[in-house]
Amino acid sequence: GLRSALPYTDLRVEPGADAGRPLPELDQDRLAGPVRLVFLDAEGAALRTEETARWDGTLRTIPDAAETLRLSCEIRLTEPGEHRLEVGLVGRHRVVVDGSLVSASAEEADGTAAVLDSSTNHPPGHGVSRAVGDAPVTVSVVVESQRLRSAEFGDMVRVVLRHGPPAPSATALLDAALEAARWAELPVLIVGTTPETESEGWDRRTLALPGDQDALAEAVLEARPDTVVVVNAGAPVLLPWLERARTVVWSGLPGQEAGHALADVLTGRTEPAGRLPWTLPADERLVPPVTPEPDRTLPYREGVHIGHRAYLRAGVTPAAPFGHGLGWTDWDYRDLDTGQDGVVSLTVRNTGPRHGSEVVQVYLSAPAGGPDRPVRWLAAFGRASAEPGGQRRVTLRIPGRAFEIWDPDAGRWTTPPGDYTVHIGRSVTDVRLAGVLTR
Repeated sequence: GLRSALPYTDLRVEPGADAGRPLPELDQDRLAGPVRLVFLDAEGAALRTEETARWDGTLRTIPDAAETLRLSCEIRLTEPGEHRLEVGLVGRHRVVVDGSLVSASAEEADGTAAVLDSSTNHPPGHGVSRAVGDAPVTVSVVVESQRLRSAEFGDMVRVVLRHGPPAPSATALLDAALEAARWAELPVLIVGTTPETESEGWDRRTLALPGDQDALAEAVLEARPDTVVVVNAGAPVLLPWLERARTVVWSGLPGQEAGHALADVLTGRTEPAGRLPWTLPADERLVPPVTPEPDRTLPYREGVHIGHRAYLRAGVTPAAPFGHGLGWTDWDYRDLDTGQDGVVSLTVRNTGPRHGSEVVQVYLSAPAGGPDRPVRWLAAFGRASAEPGGQRRVTLRIPGRAFEIWDPDAGRWTTPPGDYTVHIGRSVTDVRLAGVLTR
């Protein structure tokens, strides 16, 4: 991406910090011989023994009566320094390294649930460290892991062998990143979530960035306040250093074209013209409501006040509101006209130094004295583009559904009559114009 866009520029890349990811899967060339597989029945008796030269972490061909797989292998560690070994497992297991028990659990896992919550994709690890001097070391690993039964997805056994070779310390990683930041004409810092911390398969335990990324951001911004920070995350995360960052690009989860897309934005070829589809929280404790009851149920008591609507109702100021986003220029809003057929029009003028685009957002507030409704809710939006000093007339139609509520007694959608306030702005809190529509 950046190397293609800037072929004559000297680019330096440093990892900067541990992002909290699991160890990499074991390089198969480190196996000091075959992997031995013994299938055990419910009483622990051996049913069958196999050997394989390679092990990819998943076994699906399992004898009918087998309930446990015993896997044993030897792993060569050659480089001097501290090595980390880890076994990723789901459910009942026993891990022995060099004759010493590392981890054991008698708790059976449900195979279907393990697939649905992504435990089989990212099985929790249990491991040890081994110091290697001038002479290579061979480590013996013996693992027993339960058969994961699933009528929906098929039975399997998951035993993921992982290995981390000697690596720089956290201090060394940070020092190298700070040296690169001070050296660079323009430092770019990329932080974000990982597949182990963000997925549709489970609820996150925290909104903080994983690993040491916040400490890295704090240190780099202290050294170089002009650093461009890129957040590679598909869901909200806490950014405690946000107010100190002059430029933050939220890239979402851009996929395989991430490098080229980022290069287009950083070099000015493409305007970062998106807007936040959710609220960016400033404090995890003020995120509405996520605290389960003692019985681990999570009752939904917020009614219609969900997401950004809950922030408005509670009067909580987030790090960035729903709909927020900056582009290359600034905009002036004026001349609002609200027609009674749900059509609103206004003029936006580009008051900045370069061409840009603006997302005009329309929110509604309900008439006073009616049913419980949000403080404001999104009703329509549209985009306008203009050259410096140019202006555009933007016309948006608010759909009738935006005014309606569900009437449980009548069993249908209805529109409470009255004067609805129309709010026009750049986000749910950055309102530039207001008018009235009567229904």
